[in-house]
Amino acid sequence: MRRMFTFAIGVRRVLPLGSAGLLRRALVVLSPVRRCLALAVAISLALAACLFSFANPVHAQTKEIASYQISVRLDVERKLLSGSEQISFLNDTATPAGELYFHLYPNAFRGFDSTFMRENPDAAQRSIGENNWGAMDLSALRIASGPDLLAGATLDDTVLRVPLPAPLLPGQTLRMETEFTVTLPRLIARMGYQGDQYTIAQWFPKLAVLTDRGWNAHQYHANSEFFADFGSYRVDITLPDRFVVGATGLPAGEKENGDGNKTLTFEASSVHDFAWVANPAFREAWAKAGNTDIRLLYPPEHEGIKERFLNSAVAALENFGSWFGPYPYARLTVADVPEKAGAGMEYPTLVTVSSSVPPYLGVLDAEQVTIHEIGHQWWYGMVATNEFEEAWMDEGFTTFSTRKLSDQLYGADRSMGDVLGLRIGQLATDRGEYMAVARLDPPDQNAWGFYSSGSYAGNVYAKVDLILTTLERYIGPDKMTDLLRLYFQRYAFHHPRTEDFLGVVREVAGNGNDRFFQQALYTSALFDYSVEPPNVERDGQGYKSSVTARRLEDGVMPVEVVTTFQDGHQERASWDGEARWQRYEYQRSSPAVKVEVDPEHRLALDTRWANNSYTAPFQAEPLFRRAADLLWLMQGWLRVLSAGF
Repeated sequence: MRRMFTFAIGVRRVLPLGSAGLLRRALVVLSPVRRCLALAVAISLALAACLFSFANPVHAQTKEIASYQISVRLDVERKLLSGSEQISFLNDTATPAGELYFHLYPNAFRGFDSTFMRENPDAAQRSIGENNWGAMDLSALRIASGPDLLAGATLDDTVLRVPLPAPLLPGQTLRMETEFTVTLPRLIARMGYQGDQYTIAQWFPKLAVLTDRGWNAHQYHANSEFFADFGSYRVDITLPDRFVVGATGLPAGEKENGDGNKTLTFEASSVHDFAWVANPAFREAWAKAGNTDIRLLYPPEHEGIKERFLNSAVAALENFGSWFGPYPYARLTVADVPEKAGAGMEYPTLVTVSSSVPPYLGVLDAEQVTIHEIGHQWWYGMVATNEFEEAWMDEGFTTFSTRKLSDQLYGADRSMGDVLGLRIGQLATDRGEYMAVARLDPPDQNAWGFYSSGSYAGNVYAKVDLILTTLERYIGPDKMTDLLRLYFQRYAFHHPRTEDFLGVVREVAGNGNDRFFQQALYTSALFDYSVEPPNVERDGQGYKSSVTARRLEDGVMPVEVVTTFQDGHQERASWDGEARWQRYEYQRSSPAVKVEVDPEHRLALDTRWANNSYTAPFQAEPLFRRAADLLWLMQGWLRVLSAGF
């Protein structure tokens, strides 16, 4: 029934305005046979268009706010980019915009006094030692065929404020032109060059995001990543002939310039960034997942492990597509670059990966980084959350998705590797990383507001995996899949906030999780439930067992308390977890020998699973008594048997 309803809506959407009336009038004047044929053709065309729109949801769903046509030349001798842009910007808010804000990210590497360098003193010291400085300079910024905007602009580190001669009204589109150069740094923060490897990211003047609350335009901080609007890109890249290039989008042309350089054109729609990598040593390998071609670029020395990257990419696209929603782009480029040259980063339809651990050690680093960065295609690329202010909604969701798939593919106890017999699972690793910084910060805060980069990683990546794992274990894996699928389908190609996700949680799983998220996301409260040894007393012919569970930290969550008796019987009690302790009394013919709180470890955020259970010491005397009785019986039988011969 739902499919039929969806089809009807799709037909109405793809027919041009007024076409239904024209179709009715045309059918009236045709003969009955021709009428049937015309109707069949019309329905077929509508069905084909409808199916095409469903197969390409990118084009059907995305409102293009900021679109760019860029021409750029790479000068490998001077380590310089020279470029020009044509920008189209739609004011999609309800408020007139009297000014624009641009991100000039390469200025983060201009010198010691940038926000990025002040927050990252180690990188600053390394930069000065390696002549690592980079910068962006704008030589022109104007309204297309109109007045100059640069004269009135003011630059604050990496953010450029540009007053407009007249407000841009809601629904209006402004077209602009820029000319710029970028001095490339020796590779830092996944930007620049290292030898012949070029990783070009956050490299062009990029509009900030205009919301109904105003411009969201933060500095480039050491811990933060990025936030931008969806649009379309057409980018011409001119560079020496010997380079192999991977980029966002699809190739749309290649021209030999006759001067030792070539110009490559790439096009992408419904994306919010454009990045590219170049290296003359890149080799190519290909795979396919559904309707998506996977292009792997890798160095010659990784010939022996290229299949690890490809297999992981196929598994990620297929499984994440099945769990959350299809990957709608025709190509995904996976670039295997040196670890210090920008590995482990996500861009729309392009990810950078690496492997630096010898395969014989059994570490799944190639698999983990590939799955993780491709997971970002859903939780950063399509569900485009604000990584400045709510990084947990991308990094945390991606970490959870990575762990789920890695556990499925390799086993939960070895999803990060089996190193000489030592099995390493991602959940255990995330628990350790979180517990090291658990008291420092809550996950939901500005990315630059964390105590340290370690706290950022432990609370944004690892803790959120534990939060989502806890939710899944309480509501069940099927409902969790439904929840994430609904969240993705509702907010793909939008900018959801924390409250949007929590609204989907309430819709799918009810209102009972609000308090959990309030504690887990907005505070650094810890969860730690424990049990004490049971107090057992003889009571006539039986035993009186007293069992106590305790809440040792501030976090509150419903848990189960399970008591096991010597005869194997179990009692399960549900505790709301509110009080500091809860006691249960049992009168039975055998004593309590084991007590557990949260025995299935549903509360993945519990910081000490070791104190969740207590087992009474092994009682040897009854066993020896039974063994003696058995031995006496055997001796008796032997006497009887020997007497008969």
